[in-house]
This record gives sequence, C-alpha cells and structure tokens, in this order.
Amino acid sequence: MVLKFLAKKGLGLLGKSKTDAIKSVPPFAKLGGKTVDKVKSDAAKAKLDSVKFNLDQTFKGSDKALNKLKKTIKTLKRN
Repeated sequence: MVLKFLAKKGLGLLGKSKTDAIKSVPPFAKLGGKTVDKVKSDAAKAKLDSVKFNLDQTFKGSDKALNKLKKTIKTLKRN
C-alpha cells in the first residue's frame, strides 16, 4: 500500500524523487568541448613527447658514458 502511494507520487523505494536521483553530467564538462579526434590527437602528441623525452634521457646517459670512456682512453695513451 505504501509502495503504491510512493509510486503514484513519483518517489522510489527509498522515498527519493526519481528526478533528483538521476543526475547527468553536462556535455564536455571535463574535456572543454574537445572532439574525439582532438582528444586522440592530444594523446598521441603527449605520447610522442614522452618518447622523445625518454630518448633524450637515454642519449644523455650514453653521452656521459662515452665522454668518460674518451677521458679514460686519453689517460691510457699518455701513460
């Protein structure tokens, strides 16, 4: 009986209004109005920047090792 009364009033089982329980996210809330292609393009660009950074770090480390090797070879040639 009570459930039928609540159903007629548009209320759910917990007494909450059905319209209040369903909240929608406004379109483009987090993306700022970007299209799917723009989001994918930005993701690809970020991935490319990440790979470039990692490659630079690798070369930086190998350059240090090569410079150290050059110094070692110079000191060995002197002796």
